[in-house]
Amino acid sequence: MSEPVAPKQCPKGHAVRTRFGSHMCSKTRCGEDMQAVYGPSELNLDVMAATPPADVAFEQRKQLAKLPDGLKGDEALKWAQEKMVDLLPEAVANIAHDLRYGTDRQREAATDRVLRANGMDKRDANAGMGGQGLIVLNLNQGAETVPWLQRMQAPKLDGDK
Repeated sequence: MSEPVAPKQCPKGHAVRTRFGSHMCSKTRCGEDMQAVYGPSELNLDVMAATPPADVAFEQRKQLAKLPDGLKGDEALKWAQEKMVDLLPEAVANIAHDLRYGTDRQREAATDRVLRANGMDKRDANAGMGGQGLIVLNLNQGAETVPWLQRMQAPKLDGDK
């Protein structure tokens, strides 16, 4: 008969898969060390395990955004506005990354976002033409003087009143 196999242990001697917060021990690293280095994970894995599979993606987003339960009305609006302001640096960092390292399409989209944010989008491009003239046709005024804008009337026949 063979001897009983000892449970596998991490470098610190804990059994493999021992949990320290959101980190687990493995053969190559200790969950306790990982917890100390990286701190707690942003996701609560116990809640994630209890979540139905169809709702896992929403639960991940909810936990990452730190969405409080039961927000309604003005509280929800205030929380959303504060969260959007908090996300501005990350959004700008993503645009900067796309502008420098993205594909051609990503760089073009990032360029448009930067120009739009600074008031220089396509609508404003004509306004900065450097004093060149702009022709405006107002065809609604004076329709009676422009022959091609006058309505045609059917000729009257002898029997018509």
